[in-house]
Amino acid sequence: MAFSIGGGKNKSKTSETAKFDQTQTNSLSPRAAGLLSGGIADLKSQAYSPLDFGRVQQFQDPYAKDVRDATMAQLDQSRAVSQNAQKADWAKAGAFGDDRRGIYDATLDGEHDRTTASTLAGLNSAGFAQALAATMQENQGRNDFDLGTQELVTRLLSMFGQEGTTRSSGTSSGTGKSSGTNLGFSLSPFGPQGK
Repeated sequence: MAFSIGGGKNKSKTSETAKFDQTQTNSLSPRAAGLLSGGIADLKSQAYSPLDFGRVQQFQDPYAKDVRDATMAQLDQSRAVSQNAQKADWAKAGAFGDDRRGIYDATLDGEHDRTTASTLAGLNSAGFAQALAATMQENQGRNDFDLGTQELVTRLLSMFGQEGTTRSSGTSSGTGKSSGTNLGFSLSPFGPQGK
């Protein structure tokens, strides 16, 4: 029977060097840049719109006159009922042409006139307030749209800011080592072979 051992060592070393030169360009096509520039010029003409009080009239209730007329008719009816009731009271008392009656009639007329004026002013004020609120809401909507447009212009302009060329160049290198050992043995029941 024969037994043999064999082996060896190995070592290796590697080195690698590479050069690179890379250029990247970001730009809009001439057509896209032209369309973008034209659109931006159109959008830049937008400006804040002050409230146009002339527009308030367009938001006035078209039925406001009917409301005023009906209210005035009701007040006139109320005045007539008050005057007739007072005349009936004076007639029962037998007071025709009395100075006190003239003063009372003037006082009653004054109260009705003040009520009529106050009611009419309230109706007109409420109508104007509603029309003004609608006008202000419309104006705010227009200005919000214009502010949104300005924001869009800013975003579009930022696209031009992303244009440019980036260039990278350089060298990269690396080294490596490896080592190892090989070991082997053999066993033969017949003794050494090949002698």
